[in-house]
Formats: sequence, structure tokens, C-alpha cells
Amino acid sequence: MKKFVVLMLLVVVVTATAFSADLVISATVAASVSVSVANTNAVPLTLTTAGAQTKKVGEATFSSNTTGWTVSVSSLNNGVLLGGAGASVAYTLQIADIMGTSTALTTAVKTFSQTLKMNALVKDVSITYTGVPTLAADTYSDTVTITVSAP
Repeated sequence: MKKFVVLMLLVVVVTATAFSADLVISATVAASVSVSVANTNAVPLTLTTAGAQTKKVGEATFSSNTTGWTVSVSSLNNGVLLGGAGASVAYTLQIADIMGTSTALTTAVKTFSQTLKMNALVKDVSITYTGVPTLAADTYSDTVTITVSAP
């Protein structure tokens, strides 16, 4: 009988032993940044009016889930509104609260860093130029590329 009780106690001890394991649940969210641009140039640029002029030409909408993103701005014509006959009007560009001051786009790319996280942050894009009263009749244009990248 004693052997039977010892055997039963041994069985109870063995069956009462518990095992455990941890399950780690995690997810990684990748950095995400984007920019879209809307042309809001409803008021035409008056290139032949003498003197310095600042005009809103668009709105840039930035979205990001990270800090430290970078905005780069480049111009197809290096910051010049170029006419088909070769005449031109130089300008500087500003993205409100992103670039600080109006900046000449005479080099390939201008880069500005931001430390904000944001969702659908809309900023005015404007240009400043000096009108040329003797400018020939033509269409004057430039293409500006705004790029946003994650750190």
C-alpha cells in the first residue's frame, strides 16, 4: 500500500508540473511621407508690371508619420520663367513655414529639413519676381518639383 501511495504521489507531482512559453506580438510601421501639389494660380502672373511682386502659385500638402523628413525643391529652368523665344523672368520660391525665406532655385536642388510629424499639412507656395515692362508676348513657364523624403 505504501508503494501505491508513493507511486500515486509521484504521478500527481508529475502531472501538476506546468510549462509556459511567451508569445511576443509586435509590428513595425515604416516611415511614410508624401507630398501633393495643387495649382492655385487663379490670378495670372503679371510679368510686365514693373517692380517686385509676390504671387501665390499653388499649395503643397505634406503628410508624414515621422520626424526629420526633408523637402527638396528643384526647377527645370533653374528658377527662371522661360519664354519660347528665350526671354525670361527670374524668380525665387517659398513654401510657407517650410523654406523659411524665398529662395532662388539657381542650383539643381535646394533641401530643407523639418522636425514635425504631420498629417495633411497644407502650405502656400509662392514666387517673387520683378516684372519686366518690355517683355515680349509669349508664354513663360517653369516646372518646379517638390520632393519629400523620410530620414
